[in-house]
Amino acid sequence: MPIYHYKCQDCQNEFDHLVGVTAESKELRCTKCGSLDVEKTFGSFSVRFTENKRQNVNDKSCSTGCCSTCR
Repeated sequence: MPIYHYKCQDCQNEFDHLVGVTAESKELRCTKCGSLDVEKTFGSFSVRFTENKRQNVNDKSCSTGCCSTCR
């Protein structure tokens, strides 16, 4: 199930919304003020590595471990 990140345009509250696969479409309201003026934003995520993979990534020259040369 995807999790979407939203920002209220009225009170600037940021919140996440879990969307089920078979969920019905409904009006999404701000969790703080109840406004309907919310905008989907980009959220970040993390990736977990096994200990061996983490050590291999740290041996590379890339500071993030996410570029094509790290794979």
